[in-house]
Amino acid sequence: MSMLRLVTVLTLGAATAAPAQLAITQPTEKLLVLPLGVTSPADSAAAVQAMDIARERLIQLARYKVLTVPKTKICEALLASGFACDILLAEQQASQLARSLSVNAYTTGTLGHNSASYTARIRVSEGSSGFGMIFTATGSTPQILGEAIGQRLNNIVRAAENARECREQRSRGAALRALEAARKAIALEPNLPAAHLCVLSVYEVQRMPADSMIAAARRALVGDSLNATAWNSIAQNYLAKGDTLRAMDAFYSLALTDLKNVGTVRGTAQFDVPARRDRCQPGDPRHRPPARLEPARRPQLPAVQVVPQAARGRLRARRQDRLGHRRVPAGVSDGYDGRLDGPLGGEDDRGPCRVGHGALGRLHATQ
Repeated sequence: MSMLRLVTVLTLGAATAAPAQLAITQPTEKLLVLPLGVTSPADSAAAVQAMDIARERLIQLARYKVLTVPKTKICEALLASGFACDILLAEQQASQLARSLSVNAYTTGTLGHNSASYTARIRVSEGSSGFGMIFTATGSTPQILGEAIGQRLNNIVRAAENARECREQRSRGAALRALEAARKAIALEPNLPAAHLCVLSVYEVQRMPADSMIAAARRALVGDSLNATAWNSIAQNYLAKGDTLRAMDAFYSLALTDLKNVGTVRGTAQFDVPARRDRCQPGDPRHRPPARLEPARRPQLPAVQVVPQAARGRLRARRQDRLGHRRVPAGVSDGYDGRLDGPLGGEDDRGPCRVGHGALGRLHATQ
C-alpha cells in the first residue's frame, strides 16, 4: 500500500513539473523574416524564394530559441492591409508590418545577382532582442542562398541569447559572469554588436581606460556601422581624452545614423568649427585657413547637397556655398573635400586642423 502511495505521489509530481519545464523552454523573442529588396526586377522571385527558405530553415533550427513569424501570419497581415502576399516591402513598410505583428526584430536588405551567384546584404533591426546586425550571404542559387541565410540567422539568434544573459548579469552587478556570457556570444557570432556593447557597459562600470572602451565600441561597429550607441560612446570617450577632433568626427557619424534627429545634427554642426579652432592654433604647421571668398553678385546659390555613400561612414559630397558667396575658384581650396576622415572617423592625410572640415561643412544643409 505504501509503495502504491509513493508511485502515485511521484506521478503527480512529474505531471505538475512537466508544464513548468515546458514553460521555461518556450522562447519569448520574436523575429520577422521578410523578402529582400532587389536591384533588378528580374530577381524579385529569387528574393522571395530565398527568404522563404531561410525562414523555414530558421524555424527548424531555432524553434526553442526564437518565435519566427510563419509565412501564413505574414500573408494574413499583408492581405488585411491590401498588399499581395509576396510583395517586396520598403524599410518603412517593413517597420509598420513588424509593429502590426507586435514584433521588434525584423529583416530588411537587398539582393544582387551577377552571372555566378546571388549576394544578399541583410540588416536585422531589433528592439531589445540583441539580434541587430548587418551581414552578407552568397549562393549560386536562391535555394543555396536561403540555406546560408537561415544558418547565419540561427547563429545570430543563439549568440543573442548569450548577449541578453550578459546584460542581465551586468544589471545584477556580476561583471565576471557578464563578460563570460559575452565571450560565449562572440564565439558563436564574432561581430554581434549586442555582445560587444555589453562588454562596453561592463568596462564602464569597471572604469576601464577610455582606449579600452573605444576599442570595444569599434568592435561593435564591425557588425553594424550605423550603431548609434557605439558611435556615441566613441565620441564621449574621445572627449574624455581631450581629443576634440576625433570626438567631432564620431558625433558626425552618430548624426548619420539618424538624420531625422535634428537636435543631434545641429548640435554636432554648431560645435564642430569652434572646437577645431580652439585645438588648431595658427602656429600649428597642420593649420590650413580657408580661402577668402568674395561676395556673390547673385542673391543666393542652390543649397548644399550632401549624399552619404558607404555603409561604414565614408561620404563623398558636392559642396556649394549657400551664404551668398561665389563658388570657390578652380585651384583654390576652401579647406573641405567632402570626405569622412578614414574608414571609421580618424584623420586623413591632410591633417585635422582644416577650418571648415568636419561636421559643420558636411551637415550644414540640414539646418
